[in-house]
Amino acid sequence: IVDDEERLALRLAERLRIRGFATATAFNGDSALALVKSERYDTIILDLRLPDTDGLEVLRQIMLMEPGSSVVVISGHASESEFQACLSLGAKACFQKPVKIDDILPVIS
Repeated sequence: IVDDEERLALRLAERLRIRGFATATAFNGDSALALVKSERYDTIILDLRLPDTDGLEVLRQIMLMEPGSSVVVISGHASESEFQACLSLGAKACFQKPVKIDDILPVIS
């Protein structure tokens, strides 16, 4: 889970762990890319607004490092065209914040 809103990321991670998912969190783009370089993830939940790097650029880098990765984009500020750009880069789904766990589960299961 990549989100600069630490409380949101940790809360989402906890809700996923309760449902049997192993999770890791990163609070900026550089940390997220370091995690992806060091370990393989089934799904990455990525916020588009990050303090150090544009989320679209993080998505591009993830797709270069791990083509075919399952990336779910979340954002409280993205436009429809930004979500379309994410989907064209290979994102599996896009959600506006606040996102409900029940909306994400079918996409990541």
